[in-house]
Amino acid sequence: MLTPPADKKKLDSWVNIMAHRPGQSRLIYDWLKAEIKPTAEYAAHAHLMASFARALKLPEEELATAEQMDLQLNKDDPEAWLRRAISYARVGKEGWAVDLFLEALRRTNLADTPAFTWALAPPQAGWLERVTAAGRMDDLASSLGAALQNTPANTAQNIAADMVRMFIPREDNPANLARLNRLLQVLLQHQRHLLLACFDSLSDAAATAERAGHSDTATLLARMALRGIWPKNINQPGNEAFANPDGMPHGVNKALTAWGGSLDDVGPDASIMALFRLALRGDDAQEFVDDLVHDARLFPKDEQLVSCALMAQALRGSLPPTAFALADKLDDAAQMRAAWRLCMLAQPSNISLKALAPFMARGLGAVFQDKRYLENGQRHFLIGTRVLPWLEKAGAKDEILGLLPLLVKSISGEYTFIFLGYYAVLAAKYEAADMMPGIVEKWQAQCAHVLKEGHESQGWLNGNLIWLCRTIRYADSASVTALAALAADIWDASLKRKSAVWDPLAESAGWLSDSLLAAGDLDRLKSQAADVARILSLGGEPGFATMASRIQKSIEFLDPTEERLPTPHVWVEYLPGDGRPTRVHWRAAFDLSGSALNLRDYPGSPVGTEVVPRFMHEPFELQIFAGTFPDTLHPLLAVTGLSGSIECKDLPAAGWISAVLRSPRTGAVHWGRPVRFSLHPPVIDSQKPVAAPAPPPLLDHQQVASLAFPITSWFLAETFPRAALCGRGHLVVFDTSKTPWVERLHLADPQITERDRVFMLDPDAVRLFQPQPQSQTPEGRIFLVPCGTQPPARLQDCAQAKVPFVAANVELSPDGSAVVFMSLLSSTGYHKPFQMGVAWMDGSESFETAVFQTSVKLRRALPYVASWSSPDTAVIDSCGAFCQLHRTADGLEIKPLSEAPAAVPPSMSPWHLKYPDLLVRRDVSTGSLLHAYKLRQKTIGTPMGWKTPGHPVILQTARHDLISVLPAPSE
Repeated sequence: MLTPPADKKKLDSWVNIMAHRPGQSRLIYDWLKAEIKPTAEYAAHAHLMASFARALKLPEEELATAEQMDLQLNKDDPEAWLRRAISYARVGKEGWAVDLFLEALRRTNLADTPAFTWALAPPQAGWLERVTAAGRMDDLASSLGAALQNTPANTAQNIAADMVRMFIPREDNPANLARLNRLLQVLLQHQRHLLLACFDSLSDAAATAERAGHSDTATLLARMALRGIWPKNINQPGNEAFANPDGMPHGVNKALTAWGGSLDDVGPDASIMALFRLALRGDDAQEFVDDLVHDARLFPKDEQLVSCALMAQALRGSLPPTAFALADKLDDAAQMRAAWRLCMLAQPSNISLKALAPFMARGLGAVFQDKRYLENGQRHFLIGTRVLPWLEKAGAKDEILGLLPLLVKSISGEYTFIFLGYYAVLAAKYEAADMMPGIVEKWQAQCAHVLKEGHESQGWLNGNLIWLCRTIRYADSASVTALAALAADIWDASLKRKSAVWDPLAESAGWLSDSLLAAGDLDRLKSQAADVARILSLGGEPGFATMASRIQKSIEFLDPTEERLPTPHVWVEYLPGDGRPTRVHWRAAFDLSGSALNLRDYPGSPVGTEVVPRFMHEPFELQIFAGTFPDTLHPLLAVTGLSGSIECKDLPAAGWISAVLRSPRTGAVHWGRPVRFSLHPPVIDSQKPVAAPAPPPLLDHQQVASLAFPITSWFLAETFPRAALCGRGHLVVFDTSKTPWVERLHLADPQITERDRVFMLDPDAVRLFQPQPQSQTPEGRIFLVPCGTQPPARLQDCAQAKVPFVAANVELSPDGSAVVFMSLLSSTGYHKPFQMGVAWMDGSESFETAVFQTSVKLRRALPYVASWSSPDTAVIDSCGAFCQLHRTADGLEIKPLSEAPAAVPPSMSPWHLKYPDLLVRRDVSTGSLLHAYKLRQKTIGTPMGWKTPGHPVILQTARHDLISVLPAPSE
């Protein structure tokens, strides 16, 4: 008897080879058909016969006979059931096809799925749609649950995650909690790693259920998303996952990034907190927390699960000091992330920063010694700048001082001045004067290398000056001189780099003068004054005149005609319940707010309104006074140094404190202002408190797209689902009919500038208007960029049209069929009226232009469309001079209007960002505030919205993600 290959893969391969030899294949099939009997020993032969029947494309009746024999002898083989189901589906017998598919699924081993499963199982073959159409969702859940139970625990592969991910988000699921609960309980008990693999689907489904009013379903889904475990076949996140996350499954990646913007980051807008809000409600919330803690003990090396268990406890109440023992089995970096998440996201009153500080410090040290970080850019530096502030808040001085040598030693690269400055500030703040020379030396060496190689950019020069100035505020006197000299060297490099365009140097001049003022370097200030005077003589911008005056005042301040003393400031630090002793802080500084040198006139000055007089070398005597009343102060203690702090146990429970500074040489004294202090928490008096205004409602958001650039121009189509976004070097177009948006075009070209404007007249192409092309000719250009399957590689490869204006406003007609360009052209003479140019462009790509003589004599703004009366007629406002634009068959007509229309609808958008996390809606007629909405994530730029009511508002985050929020329609 013929013995088929035991390996099914080899058998199928052999059948495929024989299919090219139909004669031999037919002989084998006929022999099998004659020899096979319905007994178990012929099971493999039956499978082979059915395979040949399909390969030979035999008639349906004969194929059915062969497949039925295969199914009879191979009842436990899912392929036999699935192949027969496909044959039924092919002839339109949907009911039988669904029955057999469900039986095939029930018998499938999802840990070692055969190759045919990928090609024939859902979602690729549309089985889920067939099951839905047949109304068999309960049976589907039962079959999938049986397969998951029959698969060895926590071994189901990607095909299982795909099926679960397709099943969970279905719209009818929230209405059937029992069915969904049965499937999720199977996952929890048998394949828990799939909960983490499906984290994104569970999260989205929870939000959908909550919006639909199915709160029980939303709570269930949120809890399941938080109870997933780490897959066995993927390294824990403490290993290569963070350094190289590209190979990580999508759902697992989503679970980790839910804590922040990246795998190893934590952000205040962490999306995972929405899951905790849903999961930690209801009468059984504490039971869920207990289950999470139990899970963490079962899987003590699972960072995600341990972090969720700790966070759930901290959100429900005070986290016991022993609770962090759950993280004992995690590596140091993972412990740091778990503690960092608690600091950033838990209720501050429920955690002890002091207890978490050692874990964060130890983990940060591990990160800075991990080769996976050290060999992959500057990610570890960014983590340091996010974790160190929490160590500062915890008062972990010893931990910070222990970390600083390692942090400074690891610095390398041209753009690390931010970290050098930050570490220098920490060293100065915690009186680690022995570290400052090393920091200064490394800073000098890096700057010397960059300047020698000629790699400096204006951003690099300005960035160094900013951080040098900030560092000088805190550095000791010995380091201030070297840092100020380095700032002067960078300024000199800026002068050499810029020969004609001086604008960026105005800001640099401010940073340098602040540094030299703080250092008391009179000679270099005088040298800078000469540099600025030379720039002004060569036509420097007006900002340099302000800088010249400012520098001169700094010179006069450092070289006074009479003696002046700094003002002493003193204050008390007391943190109740933290076990730390009371500390008295002091600082002697010159108050500049009332002097001729008013630094408030220079926005962004890091020096603020005072200067610490490190340049005064004579010693001062500073004595601190305290008492119950400001007029009965008594000496408390004498201190040395211009700034510092000291522990004090002799303070009264409450009262006033002040300081006096004395010059030993002249005997002159300067009293500081008394300030009130209290060592007790505030007590509410018997007066009825005034009700605080209700906080603005908190808006949930949904990420719709991710960008790699800040948006400078945008267009949201009203009549078709498209969004066009432009930024320096980038142009993208999205299909907005789905969420997340689907990218249709991404053109990266340095020719695209931040001045360009985008608009769309149809869904298949985006038009980009360059108001000032690189050739500097007195005309703009329109690029027609197709959004098809073969996008252009460069902007220059696209069709172009010329616009007869250098700069213009761009307005779309109400029906979206045409666009109007408006600009003020050159005047005919001094103090003569300007001419207004108008161009009309429709989908034919042709222009119609007209020129109109206005009464405007001063160019205050570009013209804009004040109102549309029809798609062909508009009222244009040109700096207060109104005219009517009308498009006819003969061309454009422009007529002046003697007075403004009675009611001109404003063109302003109702949406504005008052703060990065506060969205406001204003009345477009009056500008008055109508509503305010709190955002969960900080955003930048201008809110983007459709004119049609009911659409969401689109915002860009600081990480250049696009999110949508939908305020309530009634608001």
